[in-house]
Amino acid sequence: MSWDIPVLKPTGDVPPLALAKWFLGFIFLLMVIFLVCLALYYISLNKSILKYGLISGIVLFVIFGVAVGWNILRISSLSERNELISLSNQRVENACQTWMSEYLTVVDFSYLLPETIEIERFRLGEPFQIIGEKTIKFPMNINYTSVFQELLCPLRYKLIDLCSRGKLEVNFAVPGELTNSLWSSFLFAWKNIDIPAPAIENTVFIVNQFSEQVEEWLDRDSEKYRLIVFCNPLQMDDPHAAVTDGACAWLLAPTVASDTSTGIFKLYRALSTEENSVKPDLKSLIKYQDGMSHPEGVLFSNVKSRSVINEVTYQCNEALRSKVSDGEVQQCFSHLIIGQQGVGNIWMAVTLAYLKNTESRAANVVVSQEDAHLTLVQIRSTPDNKEQL
Repeated sequence: MSWDIPVLKPTGDVPPLALAKWFLGFIFLLMVIFLVCLALYYISLNKSILKYGLISGIVLFVIFGVAVGWNILRISSLSERNELISLSNQRVENACQTWMSEYLTVVDFSYLLPETIEIERFRLGEPFQIIGEKTIKFPMNINYTSVFQELLCPLRYKLIDLCSRGKLEVNFAVPGELTNSLWSSFLFAWKNIDIPAPAIENTVFIVNQFSEQVEEWLDRDSEKYRLIVFCNPLQMDDPHAAVTDGACAWLLAPTVASDTSTGIFKLYRALSTEENSVKPDLKSLIKYQDGMSHPEGVLFSNVKSRSVINEVTYQCNEALRSKVSDGEVQQCFSHLIIGQQGVGNIWMAVTLAYLKNTESRAANVVVSQEDAHLTLVQIRSTPDNKEQL
């Protein structure tokens, strides 16, 4: 669903005052009255004609003053109306910009992919093996518990500290039919690495679309850190081998000022749209969201429509060139890096977008597609900052 952006009121045309034309017209008519009266006087030698001429000049002067005054009043009224409309539009635009530019701060993250994926070479900007339309799987003997255990280990000390302070909320994003088995494996892995078990009230199972979930996190103030966990199906739960295995975890900073963190990257408010409305929606995103006026990279995840790829690339290039005359956005395709992605592919796509530009402050756009549904989200690294808890 596209963002409901208020329509800006158009301003009216304000005609020029053109006092010079009015003055020249007044002088011309005055000269005509003078010449006519003078001619009639010499013909008839009737002095009353001069009186009538004087009265006509006075009437003309009054009419001229009323007409000029009315014109000035009309133009002033139109100018004031336009000023009020412009002020109202500016307030609407400022409100839209403030709302759209809200972001979540990711203070740490972890990810796990099959070893055959050369993700480290991709992260370092070195040549890597292109996966293409294939799917890459973990070894047959691996299970969810070992996946979650390896995923959580890099975050272990932070999680122990946050759990001991009661400042951690676990958000689990998994396919609905696998929730029970995955959650059991997750808790077992959690226990294996000696992290205090999360309280039931601090556990959330994510069922919303990505954009809706990000909006909920932004709109619901929280003093707790949020651990976001996503896992693609493993071999045993993907009999048709349609999706590459993988998992990722993000640690989001609180959304209230009582406990802040500089983080490692910012995740901006996400836009949900469809193919037939991606053009105006992306224009709004570029116009209002902070940093989108000069995006430097676009990562497409599971996007099948060539028209969407072309439109996003074109608009991002136009925006970048408005700041850098010879600029051109860098394109990445997630399936070339990690293979085919399925439901919830945007979680891994955001992770890939961050890995691509870890040392850059550039704005990067992630475009994810599931069926006809499209999600656009901007992320921006903060390479000079260190995460703090």
